[in-house]
Amino acid sequence: MGDHLFTVDDEGRPEGNAFDDVLFFQFGLGVVADDEVAVLGEADEFIFFLIGRILAAFRLGYQKEPPADAPPDPEESAQVQPVKGPNISALPEFDPLPERISAPVLLRTGDDVSTDEISPAGARALPLRSNIAALSEFTFTRLDETYPQRAAETGQHVVVGGRNYGQGSSREHAAITPRYLGLRVVLARSFARIHWQNLVNFGILPLEFAEESGYDAVAQGDELRIEGLREAVRAGGDITVRNITRGVDITARHSLSARQVEVVIAGGVIPELAESSSVVTR
Repeated sequence: MGDHLFTVDDEGRPEGNAFDDVLFFQFGLGVVADDEVAVLGEADEFIFFLIGRILAAFRLGYQKEPPADAPPDPEESAQVQPVKGPNISALPEFDPLPERISAPVLLRTGDDVSTDEISPAGARALPLRSNIAALSEFTFTRLDETYPQRAAETGQHVVVGGRNYGQGSSREHAAITPRYLGLRVVLARSFARIHWQNLVNFGILPLEFAEESGYDAVAQGDELRIEGLREAVRAGGDITVRNITRGVDITARHSLSARQVEVVIAGGVIPELAESSSVVTR
């Protein structure tokens, strides 16, 4: 008889956890018969490793009960309701870009507005990052404390920005929360690259003034209108923005790729993916 080996029951199944010992101690092969243990010579490390793997599979094959921490079967899993805290909510569903926009300029910013000014961080806001409705109450409050309430009451609206709009942190919430409050178009002199992409991802159309002077032709509170918007975005080139309040036309343009155009028109990357997937599966 040898040490660190295992025995079997009357049906030849390894008993207890003694089996594990043979894997980690002496380089011997345990063979069992009638509850007796014998050692059949020495095996090199590689052969012993393979034998240990075979025996481990053999032992698992005889396992009668699933482990206590095993996942439930698929039918049972489908009935499980996840427990969520009060600040865990689903991402809002965003609608497609309309064919026509007639909306007020709720905010006109200067240059280098940061994403931290759009969607602030801090101890009050950070716990709400998975609660878009609650987090939206902080949107642009570092620039205008009245913006969230005015946006919630207005719905569809436009923001006008200066140069390098959205610089700083790449946080997606700086696009998500304004979109939740109804922002459909940002008309700026120029955009910070990552925030520009985030606006596209959540269905906000980023337009740039074709001429610097266009910025001075718009004031906060002005009503802007764009006709045939979806067709104009797809066509590329100049887009005419009518300032209804001042009675002047402003020329804008975008630099979106063909795919980004479809993402914005669909209402964001998630709606576009859902739409394209449904077409494929029909």
